[in-house]
Amino acid sequence: MRGDIVDGLLFYSPFYMNPNHPHKTPEIDGAGDALRSLAARLDARHYAIPYYNFFGLIGAVPMNTSIDEARAALFNLSSSIYIGDRTQNETSRKKIVKALNLRISFDNGKKRSHEPDF
Repeated sequence: MRGDIVDGLLFYSPFYMNPNHPHKTPEIDGAGDALRSLAARLDARHYAIPYYNFFGLIGAVPMNTSIDEARAALFNLSSSIYIGDRTQNETSRKKIVKALNLRISFDNGKKRSHEPDF
């Protein structure tokens, strides 16, 4: 699951780190849907693990509060693609990375020369 979240954060960063798109597109809609799906799947998998609290206490999985924080931040990103604030989106992304102890780095979502304008 963590790998899926890393993939989503990296792949969709051009969308959520450049919010306030003037036009709806299928690609941008897909990014919001994918981030929302990651939040829901994270929550579902959390509840599917028997004795999750015990595993959280011994450090095998993130604590419940970390899951809640990551889920909320993923939902935040999914809702902030068309109408959002880049600084708030970066804060949400940092919360996800910290809560799930992800080891990834970003270029702050800056558009590269090969990325399309949306």
